[in-house]
Amino acid sequence: MTVSDPLEAEYRALLERRGVGHLAARPTPEQINALIDRLEMGEKDLHADLIRSIRRGDYSVLHQNPYDGIRTDLLHTLQLSGIELPGPVYVGEYPHNSFNAQACVVPGGTLILVNTGLMTLLFQVAKLVGASFRTFTRTEDAGMQFEEETAEMIRQWDRARKTVAKAVVAYIFHGDARRAGRIPVDADSRALLGVPLAGAARDFVVGHEFGHFLAGHLHEPAARTRSGEWIRKSHQQEFEADEIGALLMLRRLENPGDQIQKNFAVAGPFLFFAIDHLVTRVRNEINDIPAGLIVTDHPPSDERAAALRRLFVEIEGPGVVQFANAFVSVLSAQENDILDFVDSLLHTASG
Repeated sequence: MTVSDPLEAEYRALLERRGVGHLAARPTPEQINALIDRLEMGEKDLHADLIRSIRRGDYSVLHQNPYDGIRTDLLHTLQLSGIELPGPVYVGEYPHNSFNAQACVVPGGTLILVNTGLMTLLFQVAKLVGASFRTFTRTEDAGMQFEEETAEMIRQWDRARKTVAKAVVAYIFHGDARRAGRIPVDADSRALLGVPLAGAARDFVVGHEFGHFLAGHLHEPAARTRSGEWIRKSHQQEFEADEIGALLMLRRLENPGDQIQKNFAVAGPFLFFAIDHLVTRVRNEINDIPAGLIVTDHPPSDERAAALRRLFVEIEGPGVVQFANAFVSVLSAQENDILDFVDSLLHTASG
C-alpha cells in the first residue's frame, strides 16, 4: 500500500522493525463483517448507518487511523491560535509497555505513539461509569429520590465490572485491552454516556504529548536519544505537559459557551487519571502480576489530577469540575470490586 505522508511511512517502518507491522494492517472485509455479526441487536441499531455503508462495500471509515481526527483537530487549533509546532508530528498506536503514550524522533519529524489497547480500555471503563449512574426525581423538600435498584440493574453492573477487570488484566499482561470482552452499548443504554467521556480522555492523552512538543521537552539535550528510541521526560515536564494539554482541550472546543462540551472536555483528563490510578492499584496490589508489566515514569495520578483541578478552577471556577468529580467518584467507589474480580480471574487462570 502506498503511503503519501512521510511520517506515516516512518511509523509503519518502525512497526515492521519491531515485528508488529500487523498493527497498521487494514482489516479484511471478511473480518469486518464477522465483527458486525457479533454485535448485539442494540449495538447494530446504534451503528445502523455505518453498517449499511459497510454492507455496500464502503470501508473507508474503518481504514482510518483512530488518532488522525484528534491530530488534525489539534493542528487546526494551533494554527488558529498562531502557534507553530517545532516540526511535523504523526500519532499512531504502538505496544511500548507504558501506561499511556511515548514520543520518539524519527527522520522527518516526531512520532507520538499511544499504547496499544489504551483507547479500548478508556472506552470500556467509561461505559462502566456511564452504566452505573442512577436516575432520580426531586422530592417535595427538594431532596433526591433515586430509582430503586433492580436485580437486572445489579446483574448488568456486575457484568460491566467483570468486563473492565478482564480489560485491565489483558492490558497489563498483553498490552491490549481488546483481548477482553465488551460492555454492550445501544441507543437506550446509560453506558452511552461514557462514549464522549472516553473520547475526551483519549484526546487529552494526545494533547498531553502535544504539550511536551510545544514546551520543547522533546528536543532538549537531556531528552535526546537515538532515532526510534523513547524520549525521556522529568516529572516537572509531565506536569507542564498536563497543563498545556488541558488548555488545548478547552481551546479546541467548537463552542466555548456550550457547558456540556466544556464539562466533557474537563472530565476527560480526570477519567484518564482515575484509570491510571486503577491500573496502578491492580499492578501493585495483585500478587500474581510480575514486575515490569505496564510501567510508568510519570508522577502519581492523584498529584496530576490535583494540579489540573487547581488550573481548571482558576480559569473556569469551581463548578466546572463537578461533572468530572461525579464520574470519578462513581469509578472510585467500584475500584475494590474490580480488584476482587481481577484477583479471582488470575486465580482461576492459574488454578
